[in-house]
Amino acid sequence: VFLWFRINEDTNLLILGTDSSDKYTHHTDTIILINFKIKKDKIIFISVPRDTLIEYRGIDAKINSVYAYNFPKVGSNKASQKVVKEVERLLNIDIPYFIQVDYSGVEKIVDLLGGVRVKIEKKMYYKDKASGLTINFNPGIYNLNGSDAVKYLRFRKDEKADTGRMERQQKVLFTLLENCKRKLTAEKMSSVYKIISKHLNTNVSLDRAVYIFNKFNKYELNTAERTILPGQPITINKISYWEPDYYRIDKIVNKIR
Repeated sequence: VFLWFRINEDTNLLILGTDSSDKYTHHTDTIILINFKIKKDKIIFISVPRDTLIEYRGIDAKINSVYAYNFPKVGSNKASQKVVKEVERLLNIDIPYFIQVDYSGVEKIVDLLGGVRVKIEKKMYYKDKASGLTINFNPGIYNLNGSDAVKYLRFRKDEKADTGRMERQQKVLFTLLENCKRKLTAEKMSSVYKIISKHLNTNVSLDRAVYIFNKFNKYELNTAERTILPGQPITINKISYWEPDYYRIDKIVNKIR
């Protein structure tokens, strides 16, 4: 009963992409809300900047630190739920579903779906000797494998910094969804889900995933709305934050309430 009640109405899914500097420190570097307008066959993407300023446990904090704070104590599932609660509070909406994945999971999922096609507008170069990471792409159209897709997602050393990074995150997610529409059927979705779920932490069960996939196949992704949570950069005590513009946020969120 719960299943059919929830997904016959407009619903929300939060995508959390986590990065780790070591086995104890994890941050949600990707936070994307997907709003499924079930009755209108439409979809809306809203990226939440990882530096978004919130009040957490009585102090100023970045929203991506919520997962990092909770992960060592309660693990990935409950830490993800803590982030969901903060995004619900930030946007004043209900988010019943979430998917959390780390970069190794993204790599495997991209490879499973046959890569991700992107157009790179400008030279992308970054080298981190400490971690051994090298990102080096010339302008052009690429079908990126999992490893290169992760590098593309991690890059933020250009004039757009995190804004550019969020645009690339949306582009990759958008393209992966297009790949799903093109390559998968409901029958194949079941077997693919079983493989993909090994790399995910989620409360989306197989039956819900198949049902949403069937609805999602009707959506015209070219008409999907994609936006970044409105706000402005500020500095508090020498720490950089993204200050939410609640007036503009409310106008955006009214579309999905």
